[in-house]
Amino acid sequence: MKINEFILLSAIMDCLTDIDRVMMFHKIDNPNLYKIYAYETYWLIARKPIQVVIDGALDKGLLYINERFALDRVFGFLMSNYDKDDIEETKTKSEYGDKELSEKTAQKLRGYIADLTYHFEHRILTPQMMEIVFMSFNAGIFVASSSKGKAYNKEK
Repeated sequence: MKINEFILLSAIMDCLTDIDRVMMFHKIDNPNLYKIYAYETYWLIARKPIQVVIDGALDKGLLYINERFALDRVFGFLMSNYDKDDIEETKTKSEYGDKELSEKTAQKLRGYIADLTYHFEHRILTPQMMEIVFMSFNAGIFVASSSKGKAYNKEK
C-alpha cells in the first residue's frame, strides 16, 4: 500500500479550488468546518490517493480503502464536536475517538456508520450532500443532548 503523492496533491488542489470558488460565489469570508471536511472528503474519495500495490489476490477490505480512510477521518471530526457528558450516563468505549457511549447508542452509531460507508462506497457523492449529512449528524447530537433525561411525549 502506498500514497500516490501526485494524486494526493491533486485532491488537495481540487478541494482548495472548489472551496475558493464557493467562497467567491457566495461571498463567504470563512467557510464552516463542515464544508471544509465535505470538500476534503469528496476529493479524497474521488481521486483515491491511497493505492494498493499487491500482486495476487486483493483483500476485499482494501478495495475501498480511500472511502474508509475518509469516513474514519470525518468521524474523528464529528465525534470531537460534542461533550460526551451531554449525551448519556452509562458509558462504554466507542471505536471512534475517545468518546464513551451507551451500548444502545454505540449500536445505533455502528448502524449509521455502516449506512454511510455503503454510500461512500457505492453511491454518487457530492460535497454539498456530504456537508448537510455532517451537519445533520451534529444536529442529532444537539437534539439528543438538549432532551437528555426527558421522555418525548405528544401532549394535546
